[in-house]
Amino acid sequence: MKHVSAWGDLDSRFWELTYEDCLNLIAQVPVVAASIYRRMYKNGQIIPSEDSLDYGANFAHMLGFDSSLMLELMRLYVTIHSDHEGGNVNGHLV
Repeated sequence: MKHVSAWGDLDSRFWELTYEDCLNLIAQVPVVAASIYRRMYKNGQIIPSEDSLDYGANFAHMLGFDSSLMLELMRLYVTIHSDHEGGNVNGHLV
């Protein structure tokens, strides 16, 4: 017997829509973080994201760093940080 709720057909897809909303929210975290940084330390000038850059380079760009060295450093930082927090937290100690 199928459960019928006040949500109707939406009830069966609720987790899918919630998951999509969560991913969209997480995707905006670098934009929010860069905006806060720019407001606090760089006179509030917001730099829009650049679609041609990858995740780490785009974050560095939005922070206001455009040197190739800084873009590469941010790529490395994001990679190491995501690896560290993504699984075994003390994996770097082994």
